[in-house]
Amino acid sequence: MYNELEEILINKKNYINLLSELNKLFNKKKKSQFVDKYNMTTESVVLVIDETNDITKKIVYSLDLEIENITISLEELTKCIINSDNETTELNTIMISSILDNVHEYKIVGKKKIGSHLFKGLNDIKDEYLYFIIHKNNLIVGSDVMPTILWYFYDLNDNGIIDECKKLIDIYNPREYPEEFSNNTRGFVIAYGDNIDLTDIEKYFIFNTNFEHLMWGSSYADCPFRQQVIDNEINALDIAKLTSYSLKQIDTSTNMISCRTKISKSIIRFEEYMGAIIVDIQYDSIYNKSINNMNTNFPADLPFDVISPLLIFPYENNISILGMDPLSVDVIQLSFMLSISEKTNNEIYDELQKKFNNKQIKDRELYNFIGYLLTNNKSKSLNNIEPNQ
Repeated sequence: MYNELEEILINKKNYINLLSELNKLFNKKKKSQFVDKYNMTTESVVLVIDETNDITKKIVYSLDLEIENITISLEELTKCIINSDNETTELNTIMISSILDNVHEYKIVGKKKIGSHLFKGLNDIKDEYLYFIIHKNNLIVGSDVMPTILWYFYDLNDNGIIDECKKLIDIYNPREYPEEFSNNTRGFVIAYGDNIDLTDIEKYFIFNTNFEHLMWGSSYADCPFRQQVIDNEINALDIAKLTSYSLKQIDTSTNMISCRTKISKSIIRFEEYMGAIIVDIQYDSIYNKSINNMNTNFPADLPFDVISPLLIFPYENNISILGMDPLSVDVIQLSFMLSISEKTNNEIYDELQKKFNNKQIKDRELYNFIGYLLTNNKSKSLNNIEPNQ
């Protein structure tokens, strides 16, 4: 189910070997299958600004894009490794092929540095950019640290394109660590019998390049020694020693481990409940129509450094999990654990009502349980309605 992640976690006996394999998996550079076919040059894809039309000039100057020293080619931009299921990986490959087959139709008009204000991770000093690309009537925003399938697409004729791009740039250039976020979502990612636990997740946080690597447990709202790391007051050995302290848990019956993403500084928290693992994501919304083109239950407004490292996991939200066969009391309880508000609770009740009305529930005990839930919820709703004055 988990492809490469599952493969590297088979043998847990040798910790050093496991770390080595994780490092190889998440940092290896795959040789491009397109190099010999395309033999591309940087000059073939960079557009001189004087040759652009008015809307392109407006985009470049309104966003204050860098137009000098763009030395990257489209082929290099599409090299970001994606770790996902076969279907998503295939879609990514098809998209790359489509771009490179028509490479001269794509013109890079500028770039904007991202993650430039805050700590990005241990030994991470490389500058990273969003690249703005014109293709026919579309503006595409991509990066060599973003899988091609997650690139952003905008209609050049859309009057709100400048504002959308400014929001995009701001999301990936936070000036302080957010304590509150505009959005929160939860999903079921690991089942009881998959033999993956929070120790494995800890290693994933360490080696996946989308994270800043500083982790904490439920006793803290954030990493308790981040500032000391930023100020170079502690070395790598000290960090290793302090990690066990930062992972301290309040309630040992529900262990949690959290980490911020490298660029957007979103918070991804994994929670373990009797062997099952749920992911809780706090983030600032930035809509990406490319996510809607994928066969996934992830929200379409997740930042790329959130969804990219999670694509390796199956993801079920509070509604999609009710489509599991067979439906059970445990699945329904899990659905409510994924709910984040009264609104999402009502979505669950609506979905159960559909199944109840359509007589999709064959098990008599389960049918009665759902009937009880629906009746109880209806009674609560009636009690919450204030009488007419």
